[in-house]
Parts: sequence; C-alpha cells; structure tokens
Amino acid sequence: MSANSNLELIYAMILIPGEWVGIFVFFVLACVFVVGVRILLMFREHVNWVTIGIRFCFGVLPLLACLTLFALVLSSWGEFERNWNLFGMVTAIVCGLGAGLIFAYLTGRFVEPNLIELSHSFARPAGLPEQVTDIREVAQQFDDVPKMDFENMFAQARKRDEICLGQRDSGEPVVVDRKIWNTSHVQIMGPPGTGKGIQAGITLTQSLLYGDAVFVFDPKYDEWGPSVYRSACERASVSFEFVNLREPFPQINPILNASAQDVEEMLYAGFELGRRGDTADFYRLDDRKAARVAASFVVDSKLSLAEIGSKAKSLADDELMTGGKAFFAAIDE
Repeated sequence: MSANSNLELIYAMILIPGEWVGIFVFFVLACVFVVGVRILLMFREHVNWVTIGIRFCFGVLPLLACLTLFALVLSSWGEFERNWNLFGMVTAIVCGLGAGLIFAYLTGRFVEPNLIELSHSFARPAGLPEQVTDIREVAQQFDDVPKMDFENMFAQARKRDEICLGQRDSGEPVVVDRKIWNTSHVQIMGPPGTGKGIQAGITLTQSLLYGDAVFVFDPKYDEWGPSVYRSACERASVSFEFVNLREPFPQINPILNASAQDVEEMLYAGFELGRRGDTADFYRLDDRKAARVAASFVVDSKLSLAEIGSKAKSLADDELMTGGKAFFAAIDE
C-alpha cells in the first residue's frame, strides 16, 4: 500500500464516523494553520539553532500537515461528500481562523519573548573582562565575525546620496535615501549594550561628512563617542566642540561677546519673563527689572551668568531683592 493510500485511509477514518468529527477537524486545521504561520514568522531578528529548530518543528511541519490534509480533502471530494456539510465546514474554517488569530497574538505576546530569552541562554559567552575593550581585539575572539568595510560602504552611499545604516548578514548594505533621512525622525531602541550608541555613530558621522550640523546630547556619556565624532569632524574639516557637563567647572558661556540687549533677551527667554498678556505680567515686573540690571554688567564680555547675577544682587536694593527674588533664585540655580 502506498503512502498516499495510507494518508487517505487515515483521512477516511476521521471523516466517516460522523459529520461533527469532520467539522472539528476543519476547525483544528484552520487554527493550526494560522498559528503555524505566526511561528514561522517568529525570531526573524534572533536567528540561531534553537530558533530555527522551533520554527521548523512548530511552524513548517504543522503547515505541511495542514496543506497535505486540505489537499486530500479536495482530492476526495466525491468519495466522502455524503459526510460533508458545506455550511458547517465553512463555519468551522472561519471559526478556526479566528481562534488561530487569537492564539497567534498570545504566542507573540507571551510565548515568543520567553523563547527568545531561552535561546539567549544557549549563546556562547564572550569571556571578556568587565572593562572598556578595544573592538579590534574583541573581534579576534569570535570565529564568525562578518567582514565589514564601512569606509567603502559609506563612500558608495555618498555617491548615491544615501545614508548607510549597517550591513545585513548576507553582506548587503542597508541604506536609506538622504532626503528621507533629513525629513524623518529616527528612534533607536534596544536593551543596554546592544549597540544603540554605535548605530548613532554610524549614521551621524555620515551626516557630518555630508556637511550637516550635528549636535549630540549624551546624558549617560559614551566613553568612545567623543573620539568617534572628533575623528569624523576632522575628516569633514569642520569644528568639533565637546562640553562635558559632568565636570564641576563651567565650560560654555552663552553670553560671551553678547551685547547687554542680547543678554537681557536671553534672560527673559531662559527664565520665562516675557509678557504673556495675563495678570501674572504685573508680578514679573520686578524680575524683569532684575534681569535688566544683571544684563547691564556685560560691558566686560568675559563675565559668566553667575557672575553678572552676583553683581546684580550686590547692587540691588531691598525692594528689588524682594520683588525679583524669583529671578535671583533662578540664576543661582
């Protein structure tokens, strides 16, 4: 007896006992089909032997089984037609697809994250010390590090007016048109240590080479970031300014070489002292007067905000100190 005959015999044993058994089989097949497709699409960003095995066992095999049984249904239509209820079969398939979508959502929401975490437990540890390392030395400890020539990829992308985002496993560069890049917002997300800072450096250094102005605010402070951007600025022949707010001493003076009127406007804007057309404008009059007094000390352009604030406090009378206390408190901060 051939393999096809065996499958048809099994199929007949399922459907011949009764109509409801066949309807239930169609429901299960439709449900398994949807869940199998969902599992087949899982782990696309986490490819390893564990995830490949899960996708094959719970995705490919169930899909093949469903397609095989559906093919048998179509090929055996005339033989088992007496046991079929067309309306019941269609209803079972629709309900099975709906149930499959629910199970597919639950699989992606709860099962997939746990399986990804399980697959990571099989990853080979790097065995690196808990300290800053050199990528040129780290790469030598792995056998399957893909070869990447970023300089060449950047150069090819610039010829096509594109931004290179990285490289696929196949070696093909991932690029985006520069017009889209300049008119879009980009958010790089991921757990700590997954390369968000490196990805930012890859794209922003290319922006520098295009002549764009780049401002980087890094509250966590990437230790290698400043050297990467400094090197890119040198190659682009543009200035590089590094301000480390972790240091206790001032490193930037926003009022350097500014006129008294400019400083006054800066203080109004920075401390929100401008007129708004409401009753609170009356109570900001003394704060505005204190800002005006402080701005008058910028004759010596080397003074900082803290220094002109101190001078203004030393010369202010009791009335101004009382009325402008909000301004003096803000400039002290």
